[in-house]
Amino acid sequence: MKSRIIASVLALAALSASAWSQSSPTPPPPFLQSICDKVARYSMVPEATPGTMGLPVFTVEGSSLLGDYFALRISNVLPGAHGCVIYSPADTPMAMPKYGAVFHPGPVMFTWPFTADQNGVSPPILELQSVDLAFMGVKMAAQGIILDPQAQGGVAFTDAVRVCFGDKTQAPQP
Repeated sequence: MKSRIIASVLALAALSASAWSQSSPTPPPPFLQSICDKVARYSMVPEATPGTMGLPVFTVEGSSLLGDYFALRISNVLPGAHGCVIYSPADTPMAMPKYGAVFHPGPVMFTWPFTADQNGVSPPILELQSVDLAFMGVKMAAQGIILDPQAQGGVAFTDAVRVCFGDKTQAPQP
């Protein structure tokens, strides 16, 4: 039963990713966007659960500032492991006792599947060579899940990340 649920999650991830072009990501349609104050920032929410290699590490590369490079990457996972990053315009923490985890993105907007390389590192995820103006004010929550036989329930979770894309790096002074 557990393997059927996990297979279903990964199948959903594959279907969602086929609709989301990896070569040229575009922002979600306006009705799915959650708007922030246009200050570029991100914050990590420490919710990782251990797998074979210890806690998976979720990192932001670059910045969420317009014109800058931006990507997410997962490391410290079982080499060759399959996983996906799940995105949402909202951060809605939900306890998942079976996995000893708290899952943050919800409702799910899209998923991005990946396979870790021989060093236990994902390829760049949601890679943007230059954050486009179309992302201005868009916010999201993201979290990775990785299949791992040593993790509780067979799935390791990364920390969650909250991102806001914007054109300035700090809030204006009153």
